[in-house]
Amino acid sequence: MSHFIDINNQIIDDDSQLFNKSNYHQYNISYGRQSIDHHDINAVAQALQSSLITTGPIADAFEAALCNLTGAKHAIVCSNGTTALHLACIGLQVHENDLGLTSPITFLASANF
Repeated sequence: MSHFIDINNQIIDDDSQLFNKSNYHQYNISYGRQSIDHHDINAVAQALQSSLITTGPIADAFEAALCNLTGAKHAIVCSNGTTALHLACIGLQVHENDLGLTSPITFLASANF
């Protein structure tokens, strides 16, 4: 049985009378293709050639750009996605017996906290 989340965040089944393909949005985000241009390559080279590749002014500038793009008051860059998920769970005060849902197509870290 397939489950979908409708626009009202209700779980509906494909054999339910509530099921209507117009009720949900399907997004196709490819994780097998990327868009990298010379600006990206230059930014990575600049970071690698600096004395502080994981902190310092480049990380500060990236955090500021994220805030500007998203309208967030604060942003924290992380070394990897697992660290970001861990910090997100801490920030959301997720505890040991809390229920979490994740995509069936995911990296294991999204289900490990």
